[in-house]
Amino acid sequence: MTFKGAAGFGAATFERDALFVSATFEKAVTFGPLACAGLVLLPGATFGGPVTLSFAAQRLECRRTCWTSTAEVRLRYATVDFAHAAFEYPLTIAAEPDPFVLADGKQLAEASLMSAVDPVVRLASLRGVDAAHLVLADIDLSGCLFVGTVHLDQLRLEGACMFDTVPPVVHWRRWPPVRLTERRTLAEEHHWRASQPGAVRGWNVAVLGAGRVGLL
Repeated sequence: MTFKGAAGFGAATFERDALFVSATFEKAVTFGPLACAGLVLLPGATFGGPVTLSFAAQRLECRRTCWTSTAEVRLRYATVDFAHAAFEYPLTIAAEPDPFVLADGKQLAEASLMSAVDPVVRLASLRGVDAAHLVLADIDLSGCLFVGTVHLDQLRLEGACMFDTVPPVVHWRRWPPVRLTERRTLAEEHHWRASQPGAVRGWNVAVLGAGRVGLL
């Protein structure tokens, strides 16, 4: 599908999934605030103008999405897959701490998402992304896959972005005890260390897709 004019989807509610696979938006786009009980799917979509996305959803998939102008993505509850997305202008992904407010001053209804533990936004993958223009704000990165991401030194982290940590500091499995330095870690390290012979308990092996990244 192709949207030739300005597109707006304010105050919408999707009881299931919202599919915009390979859609083309030629001009400015405003999605939301909207609530989606399922998935918001934008894989292969192309945005030709400035974009503002405001979602409360279970998952947002932007694999191989192309952004040719500035974009701001503000989310609640969602897990985001941004693998192989392409953008050359500033793009921000931020967690919204409070429910979205509609034009009439009322809060966006989130009843379909109340089964979620909390409104934390989690990033699942940045694989294949050029992060030079990317800003992340208050995002949980503990399960995010980074292998294949370039210009990570230019990635901006704002607010309280969270990473995973190493297992407990001292393990008495054998003598002398195994001591681990307290530090933040990436999901790929957890998977790799958990797969090594004699690995101590606590490394998370259940990271989707991390098994294909090879040695660190």
